[in-house]
Amino acid sequence: MMLSTYLTNSIFFILVLFAKAQMEKSSSASLIKANPYFVAIEEGKNVSILCSAISPITSCHFIIPGEDQPLNLIENHTRNDNYEYFGNGYENGECGITITSIKKGNEGNVSCVVDLNEHLKNIRENIPITITKELPKDNKMRTIIGIIIFSVVTVLFNCILLYCYIAGQRTANKTKRALSQSHHNPASASIIASEQTQRNDIEKQQASSSRP
Repeated sequence: MMLSTYLTNSIFFILVLFAKAQMEKSSSASLIKANPYFVAIEEGKNVSILCSAISPITSCHFIIPGEDQPLNLIENHTRNDNYEYFGNGYENGECGITITSIKKGNEGNVSCVVDLNEHLKNIRENIPITITKELPKDNKMRTIIGIIIFSVVTVLFNCILLYCYIAGQRTANKTKRALSQSHHNPASASIIASEQTQRNDIEKQQASSSRP
């Protein structure tokens, strides 16, 4: 129950952040795009976010929750802190960031802000980040086993339904063929009815003779 509630809350929080980021996009946001669009990651893991522009970039910085100042990123340069440049260079329109160890305080909207030229500046793209908790190993195993059992039961149930459907179709087809034959050949239908009557008479005679 706790696992289900936790997963539901996490998914809801991710959707809220994603919707908020979409609403906050400016009209110039189509000039750049982020990959990934949103991030769900365990605390302490590393993540790379890439912003790609339609033309070369002149400058780039990231605004990250939990950091007091924007992070100015220089290509081919590794910072001494938790962040470094990620991408194929400004001339290729790429500016990204690698966070070597994500923290709980980094949760929220990470903003990528780039300048393309003197007329196109401060173009922003928001990437929602949510921090998830690592499930205990026993819970992971229970979840995997539960998924496997559910999948097997679902497959078996569908096979039973399919078998019943096919059997029903075969019976219906036989009935249709019999009715069609009796409709197009009344003589055959009469013969079948006569044979059935004779069988009924024989059974009655046998029943009468067996009485004391």
